[in-house]
Parts: sequence; structure tokens; C-alpha cells
Amino acid sequence: MEPNQDISTICVATFSRIAASISHEIKNTLSIINENAGLLDDLAAMSGDDGCVPGDRVKAATTSIIRQVARSNLIMKNLNRFAHSGDVPIARIDVEETLTLAVALSARQAAMRQVAISHVSPTALDLQTNPQVLLSLLFNLLCHIVQQIPGGSDLLVEGGKEADRITFKIRLNQPSTAPIATPESQELLLLDHLQATLIEDPAAFGFSLPKALRQEH
Repeated sequence: MEPNQDISTICVATFSRIAASISHEIKNTLSIINENAGLLDDLAAMSGDDGCVPGDRVKAATTSIIRQVARSNLIMKNLNRFAHSGDVPIARIDVEETLTLAVALSARQAAMRQVAISHVSPTALDLQTNPQVLLSLLFNLLCHIVQQIPGGSDLLVEGGKEADRITFKIRLNQPSTAPIATPESQELLLLDHLQATLIEDPAAFGFSLPKALRQEH
């Protein structure tokens, strides 16, 4: 199999994992919406001719429905952004926006382990790279690390700049000297495709990317 075919296969597999995760989240939001719609129906039936319906219960039900609709829209927006990240092989992207999306896409996997993921990055920091490959790498790394660290941990993803390269570091918020992760074979392929260099840091998994990926790559 050609290297680029390997990369395509990994990205497709990542998209499938994300889509499966998001379908579960959407099912959860629809379940809550359906539950509250049923409550509103019951309240309407209880009102009778006098029209006495507890206002606070109606308000709570409608607020929950509105919240879940907004949540569903955000979930679908994130999936749409990831899907369109493959529209062009190389594009200029904002590091902070990319981290926000990667953390959002991996939120369900983190929640199942009760792991909180936060991120920080300087504003107006960008790079020219393959957006879908980078997002696939970050998603897979976060899911991999979430499974390796103790449940209930706090994870921090840092974007930064050193010389002419953009850096990414994933570390535990609490003090730790143990290696956080060793990249798997698929992650190594993605790192190689992005011309990444691993950063030696005993308390974090880090890598740096060129400010501009070569067009022929």
C-alpha cells in the first residue's frame, strides 16, 4: 500500500469513529428533546378547561429543548467542519480554532473516562498544513492518551511556537514525570506525513510542525 493510501485510510477510519461518536451524542440530545416534548404533552393534558399549567415546569421543559437543539447544532457543525477539512490538501489554519475543534470531537471519549480536556494557544497563531491529517492526528492522540491516563484526570493541550516551527504538547494538568504516551503506528504515519518532529519532554507528549508544509507533500 502506498504511504498516501495509508494516510487516506487512517483519515477515513478517523472520520468513521467521529461520526459514530457523534451519532450517539445526537441520539442523546433527541432522547432528551423527546422526553421534554412528552412532558409538555402531559402538562397540556393536565391543564383541562381551566388552563392551569405550572409555569415553572413548562419553562424548564422548553429551556431544556432549546438547549439540546443548540447542542445538536454545535455537534453537527463540528462534524461538518471536520468533513470539509479534507476539501484541500494544504491550507492555512488557525491553531487555536484547530485545537478547539479537536477537543470538541474527542469530548465524548474523554467524558466516558471522566477526563476533562482544556486547551490554550496564542491568538493569531497559524500554519500551513494538511488540515484533515492534523485533526485526525490530534483526535487519535487525545483518544489514545485518554485511555492511558487515570480516569478523572485533567488534560491540557498547548499550542505554541518555537523558532520557525509550531508546537503541540499534551500534558496532565497535575504534576507528573511519567511519559504520557507512546505514539502508535498510525499516529507515527500521520506525524511523518506532516513532517513532524517529536519534542523530548518527560511530562508531556509533544511534536512540532513546520510553519509551512511543502506543497508537493
